[in-house]
Amino acid sequence: MRKSKAKHKYLLMHIPILLVLALLTFFMAHAAWGMYAKYSVSRHNLKSKKNLLDEVQENKNQLERKLEFIKSDFGKEYLLRANYSYAKDGEKMIVITQSDTNDSVASSTDKKQNWFSKLFNWR
Repeated sequence: MRKSKAKHKYLLMHIPILLVLALLTFFMAHAAWGMYAKYSVSRHNLKSKKNLLDEVQENKNQLERKLEFIKSDFGKEYLLRANYSYAKDGEKMIVITQSDTNDSVASSTDKKQNWFSKLFNWR
């Protein structure tokens, strides 16, 4: 009988310890999961910021190329001609406009109808 009481006493002493260990394991797993979630969000943010940095660097490079072009004599002349219709001395400007082709088609159709109506005197 003594062995039975000693065995029960032994088990009763280990159950609280096992419960404490289970609680500690649960809290540690919860903390680890939280750290993983934060790591995942941080990794996603890092990728998006790197992509944004690459875009900004590309825009910076394009702007620097445009600035170098504008600083050159050819670039200055190009901008003056494009924006302000600048012409050098002795140069003349020719303005070419596109005529509306629908007007010429309509007038030729009217001429055919006029000829046909004159032939048969219809109006």
